[in-house]
Amino acid sequence: MISYSSRAEMPVITETVANMLMQAGIKTEIKMYTWPGMRDLTKKGEYDAYTVFWTPEMTGHPDTHLKAHFSSNSNMTQSGYGNAELDDLLVAARGLDAGAERDAAYQKILQIIHQDAPIMPLVHKVYVAASHKGVKNFRVHPSGFFFNFKEVWKE
Repeated sequence: MISYSSRAEMPVITETVANMLMQAGIKTEIKMYTWPGMRDLTKKGEYDAYTVFWTPEMTGHPDTHLKAHFSSNSNMTQSGYGNAELDDLLVAARGLDAGAERDAAYQKILQIIHQDAPIMPLVHKVYVAASHKGVKNFRVHPSGFFFNFKEVWKE
């Protein structure tokens, strides 16, 4: 199992997964790399499993993340996953306006992803923000994790 150590939580997450696999009788060796080093190995397919931290940009459209991770033509993951029906649905859904038809299309997409399980989400990070009455113009992005401190000041 490979991962990268430039994010403090990655070694801990990777070790936890490896320990769970070993408890299930699956021998696991961990190798930590830099982000580019790990990506080079995943692009070559030189891994059995890898853990990554993915911070999605909140765009308000489901296609952004689904296409990136599950389209056969995506370069986001090098898992080798491909599903022609899913690819066709992603293309069709991308062109639909918000509403019942688009919702139904993405529900079908999610059903296929759930059934195929090409990746396994492990952790959902919860972001906490605090402020004080003397801090002015501090706002948290609706996603919870994009902070713009350029316009923030303390009185």
